[in-house]
Amino acid sequence: MSAPNCSSRNTSTLSFRKIPFFQVLLTLLFITQNVHIRRVKAECSTDGTYGCPLTAVDIWYGDSPFKEALSFLRRYATKVSDNDDADVDAINQALATLKVAGDEKRTLLTLRGMKGGRLEDQINQDRALMVSPFHILAPGSNSNSDSNNSRLPSAQLLGVFDGHGGGGELTSNYAMENFPSLLAAKLATIYIKDSDDNDSHNDFDPDLSIVQALKEVFIDVDRKDPSKKWSGGSTATVVLQIGHKLFVANAGDSVSFVGVYFGGKSTIIPLEQRIQIAYQSREDKPDIPEEKARIVAAGGYVNIPLGDNGDVPRVYHIDKDGSARYGLAMSRSLGDWGLQGVTAEPIVDVLDLKDIAQAALVSYAETCSSRNNDKENLDPKEQYCDALNTSDIHIFATSISDGMMDYLSPEDIGILLAESFFDEDSRLHPHTAAEQLVNKAAMGWENEFSGQYRDDIAIASFVVPFLKENIRESPSAGI
Repeated sequence: MSAPNCSSRNTSTLSFRKIPFFQVLLTLLFITQNVHIRRVKAECSTDGTYGCPLTAVDIWYGDSPFKEALSFLRRYATKVSDNDDADVDAINQALATLKVAGDEKRTLLTLRGMKGGRLEDQINQDRALMVSPFHILAPGSNSNSDSNNSRLPSAQLLGVFDGHGGGGELTSNYAMENFPSLLAAKLATIYIKDSDDNDSHNDFDPDLSIVQALKEVFIDVDRKDPSKKWSGGSTATVVLQIGHKLFVANAGDSVSFVGVYFGGKSTIIPLEQRIQIAYQSREDKPDIPEEKARIVAAGGYVNIPLGDNGDVPRVYHIDKDGSARYGLAMSRSLGDWGLQGVTAEPIVDVLDLKDIAQAALVSYAETCSSRNNDKENLDPKEQYCDALNTSDIHIFATSISDGMMDYLSPEDIGILLAESFFDEDSRLHPHTAAEQLVNKAAMGWENEFSGQYRDDIAIASFVVPFLKENIRESPSAGI
């Protein structure tokens, strides 16, 4: 995605002579993507596959039925009347239309950017991915009901691939379409091999193998990148849930984060204080010392601007004559083959949902204790928080491109998503929450660039279910 220098992510200006074949290729890609959105529901079958991938709907430029369905959910979220009988059919129809992009536990939306020129020439280089449930199938299995698969854990997968530069949408699209199948095959090998080698899973800790599998898939996708003839590439950030573990893999400056929502009856706790961002992936910037060292050792050059000149640190390719060209505002990515030291190998973090929930309980108790000690400034009827049960802890995971991250924080995003996922008294649907977030980000671009530039925007988010039996209750917050 090319952008002005003040954009925090994209490549600097690079001369690229457009040729008819390139235009035809991009047009075919755009047409294929739209056809896929319309037909994915009819064509998708989970038998013998990793599952049915959802498809990100463009909130402004998508097909009319999608936009009409989003519009209805938006109006319903602000409706005051309690007489909903007349809306039941319309709600069901809207949800059925948007099922391609998720439901009450998951959402996947996007917005094509505006980067100069005619509207019809704009290309959305962002791709969002979600497969939930994500099936880990035994090698050679022809059905998800196969007895061999009963031993395999349940899983779900989401991610964002943010293309940039010439042909970057080819890289991001290839990653979106191939990442799930490549990963499912590697995961199945891990679990089936262990099952064959051991009579019991009691001593099996697959975390290291899963981390390695994620790294190998990133490298595989990068190696087969179809945009090698062009100048672009793509970020990649994914969240994989397997049982009570989350595996977050990131290369580039797109972001994945994990949020916690405190439920229960403690209505005196404001919504913004019920949200905790338990984890956020690192943005891979070239001025991070270890990243810069790797790039320089490989023969590349990192430029760190002096002062506030509107630019950001960038990696530059060094030609044989010593001149620098093609600045990239990240140190890891898929593609970007001409840049020395830029690697596709992701940083992978492993998170235990039990640890996240336990930390949330402690945080809640500390928040309530602080409020309860401030009795002089509280209404006597609202001096105490209710003790929180493990059933009141809810977790969700989100991946976003920096088209949103440049203007909204994870806390801003988490508040709306958590309300839509978990607040039983709210009419806000996850699609409506995600739509509002995309629009807020778009307004940020509008205000800064006066309509002359807007980056592509993508968001993918789902509820993270987990077993709560082994989590200790929080200390009483009402004392």
